[in-house]
Amino acid sequence: MREKLERIRDLINEVIASIESSPPKKEIKIENEAEFKVLKGLLESDQWPEAVFSLQIADENSESDKAERAEGIADILLPPFSGKKFLDFGCGEGHVAKYVSSEAAVSVGYDITRSHSSKIDWENKKDNLLLTTDFNKATSEGPYDIVMIYDVLDHSSVDLSEILEKAKSVLAEDGKIYLRCHPWTGRHGGHAYRKINKAFVHLVFKEDELEEMGVKLEWNRKILFPIGTYNKAIEEAGLVRESEPEVDTQEVESFFEENPLVKSRILAAFGLDKWTAEKPAFQMSQCFLDYVLKKK
Repeated sequence: MREKLERIRDLINEVIASIESSPPKKEIKIENEAEFKVLKGLLESDQWPEAVFSLQIADENSESDKAERAEGIADILLPPFSGKKFLDFGCGEGHVAKYVSSEAAVSVGYDITRSHSSKIDWENKKDNLLLTTDFNKATSEGPYDIVMIYDVLDHSSVDLSEILEKAKSVLAEDGKIYLRCHPWTGRHGGHAYRKINKAFVHLVFKEDELEEMGVKLEWNRKILFPIGTYNKAIEEAGLVRESEPEVDTQEVESFFEENPLVKSRILAAFGLDKWTAEKPAFQMSQCFLDYVLKKK
């Protein structure tokens, strides 16, 4: 009994020491408290439209949810992959590669960093599936009939054409790249909906305000002219568009135009560019841009 009490005491002391040695919580200073209060009130009301349908939000702690999302991505974006060589370029936790491996000849998930999930077996090829952070390993399994680049360009600081050139280097001569872009200007850029499922919060609220509400945005490349920017990168990478991008647009609700404070915040986020100031709804309506690319 005495030993048990001593162990409990030691654990308590360890927790106290850990708390005392932790860095102090960053003090968040809101630049305009009055505006922040008004916007938070609107955010908590029914007036502010949702970013996505609630049923579309996967539970990031649920493997079955993430597997179901991966299946949906593959079924929507990819052609038949039975007997093909497939590469998910920027695979995250590799769920799409795992799903595709059920039919593909080879299925590889490549990413520059490893997910911290203990459920992922990195670097060890199992049957026809390999998840790797070593591009040389990914290259050795190619060339690939199908390369998917899903929601990567907008969240990487690497030059857009450089990413596409790297993907092209492992593409079979008659292979195709299936590219989905997720513009920062869209209704759920930054993926804040996982915490606050409200449209365009990343454009309306400032970074310190979002942090105060417990939201840390994913890093996003702030592209104001998505179609022109992506098209230029595709051409610089020596790729051609098999067809013009399929634009998944959603109407921007009148709420974002009619509320003066909300509108002014959105225009400020876009900057002083005259064209975007006159027609912000055009960029805001672009939720996804889907391309099919091939070698010249």
